[in-house]
Amino acid sequence: MNYSFKVTTGGRELLAALLATGKELEITRVAVGSGKVAEDVNLADMTELIRYVAEGTIAQRRHQDNVLYLTVQYSSNSTPGLGAFYLAEFIVEARHPITGESVVILYATLGDYIQPVNAFSETLPPDIRNYPLAIAISDEIEVTITAPAGLVTYDDLQDAVDKACKDLVNTMATGGIKK
Repeated sequence: MNYSFKVTTGGRELLAALLATGKELEITRVAVGSGKVAEDVNLADMTELIRYVAEGTIAQRRHQDNVLYLTVQYSSNSTPGLGAFYLAEFIVEARHPITGESVVILYATLGDYIQPVNAFSETLPPDIRNYPLAIAISDEIEVTITAPAGLVTYDDLQDAVDKACKDLVNTMATGGIKK
């Protein structure tokens, strides 16, 4: 299985409620885990981690047109007592603008590319993992980006994602004619 993420069913409903109410997205929680999702599971149906390990954070957040860019981050210095583990999944939760409940808006799996995370050490720099995501609000787009570990740098992948999203937005804005 490849690295992938999907906006959950509850996340789509939450995003629609945000559009309807005009309220802003309020992220309430990011968590990482070491569970492995089965191949036949629809990621949109995931409402929790398979095997919770620790809390994460959003390191960067911005939006441009109809695309939300998030960078999910885990840093070993945020959980000094936690030992080493394999990071294999994460979730992002947000507050529903009508019910006020915290809802899982996306579930991500690293698939076959789980990553060993070192325990916090007083003598070494923290082990920091960043996962850039782009969420486009549309009912006509399906985008898959895969990058085997070690073949691209974070900055190269972020630049490629930004360019692909910009091209996609331009294509949509011109009715299929690329600017």
